Amino acid sequence: MPYIPQEQRPEIDVIVDPIVERISVVDNYLVARWLNYVILRIAKGVRDGMPESTPDPLDVDLDPLIEMLNAAGDNDEIVGRLNYALSCIMWGLCGHCGKGVRRYARMNVVDSAIGLAQDEFRKCAVSPYDDRMYAVDGAIGLAQAEFRRRMVAPYEDEKIETSGDIG
Repeated sequence: MPYIPQEQRPEIDVIVDPIVERISVVDNYLVARWLNYVILRIAKGVRDGMPESTPDPLDVDLDPLIEMLNAAGDNDEIVGRLNYALSCIMWGLCGHCGKGVRRYARMNVVDSAIGLAQDEFRKCAVSPYDDRMYAVDGAIGLAQAEFRRRMVAPYEDEKIETSGDIG
């Protein structure tokens, strides 16, 4: 679990525990869908400081979590709090720390959903930023980001156009 001072953890636990309690009882499909939603919602809330218009599939109030992250003093503090909060949610959903149900299928769903949410975040938030910076400074980006931008994103866009988006 990421490092965050012990004295800061209760403030985050009070926000995260009800979230875990709410979503730990739903089926794996909804857990995966919600985790994808929550990563993008938190990223947008922290980045823009604005509420997201997409409805939460499980109707979980994330505003206290986003407000707590936005109140952090600097990027290091935001990263520490975000890592801790997401780790607690993932661990709690997988039956660790006395929360949730401990089953392989649930652990697999959580692991996959976080990976896919990371990919979606990269596509929606990081890639557009990289594109702006490439226009200014020239493209010398990371191989993974460049591969994603040139190969994976166009393929996904084509498939979404033919099959429809899941959102």
